[in-house]
Amino acid sequence: YLIKAQLARSQGQVDEARSIYQQALERNPASGDAWTGLADLLVAQGNYTDVETITLNFLQTNPNYLPALRTLARNVYFPQNRLTEAIATQQQVIQVGATDPNIWDDHRVLAILLAQTGQLSGALQEAQAALNTAPQDRQAEIQSLIDQIQAQLGLNTPVSGTLPFSAPPAAAP
Repeated sequence: YLIKAQLARSQGQVDEARSIYQQALERNPASGDAWTGLADLLVAQGNYTDVETITLNFLQTNPNYLPALRTLARNVYFPQNRLTEAIATQQQVIQVGATDPNIWDDHRVLAILLAQTGQLSGALQEAQAALNTAPQDRQAEIQSLIDQIQAQLGLNTPVSGTLPFSAPPAAAP
């Protein structure tokens, strides 16, 4: 199923690929590969409603699947400005993925989400957690985020959404 779906997608047969991925998920609701293929396809189309539906269904079988949780926070809730849900889901990502090597990026994303809702103290705390666990080549980026949050705290002005947000799509399993 998966190879057939990938082939259809690479040939521009998006509807066919979607149908095949859906069949694969029906046969094996716990298939991370089938979920990832379908979710990536739907995200690329900006189809937030269907991404949310299939992801919530998938999480019923795999409640701690980090790529699905990250997709909800970053690729479904955030683009729709559903920041309360994005924050709650991103907090769940951090709780579930405490030992994940990319936890630093999860803290970074949560810092940005919190800053965008004016929760600057929490944002600063998350950005500092990101800095403590970030790989060396990403620390300057995190320090820049910390500097921006500190500047906004010093000015006591609300965040206007100017902070960077580069949330990559959920990683494949």
